[in-house]
Amino acid sequence: MVDSSYNNDYYEEEGSKNSIIKKIKISLGAICLTLSFIILLSLLSYFFTGKADQSLIDSGLSFSALGEESRNWLGIFGAFLSHYLIFVSFGISSFLLVPLLVVISIRLLFKTIIYPLSKISIFTFFGIIWISSILGFFLNLFPENYFLVNYTGGIGYNLSLFLNNLLGVSSIIILLLLLFLFIVFFYN
Repeated sequence: MVDSSYNNDYYEEEGSKNSIIKKIKISLGAICLTLSFIILLSLLSYFFTGKADQSLIDSGLSFSALGEESRNWLGIFGAFLSHYLIFVSFGISSFLLVPLLVVISIRLLFKTIIYPLSKISIFTFFGIIWISSILGFFLNLFPENYFLVNYTGGIGYNLSLFLNNLLGVSSIIILLLLLFLFIVFFYN
């Protein structure tokens, strides 16, 4: 009788590696989907409870702050997350993170491509930077506007200050040109 060259050990290892990779993909997909819901709920709640939670944010993250009650729908974690995303970093353009995370999670969980990941990533990162920059530019023009002060974000404001110092008033023209070029190249 002829001995088979089939090696069971080799193929069993390969199968276990594939199952581990599948488990990791499902886990990452679930994490992305959960994170997208957490970000969405905390950002939405910031519109209604951001001012009420300001004293909690100002006290810093400490054990005494953990004893205080947060008005954010997701508690203290949601208050700090939304404050960081909206007030400190990119402002209301942080909402663009949610569709990106949803597309990533659907791709990992269901192996379905609803939108190309490269396109939504480019759109998200351009949108976040451009929207926060243009809001920062308008904040420089209207420094007392409540909406712009609270929802522009620190990065957008500082980026607009940099552009304004570098290019002056023509920075708005550069931002509009960048938007035009993005639309031309992104949407053909």
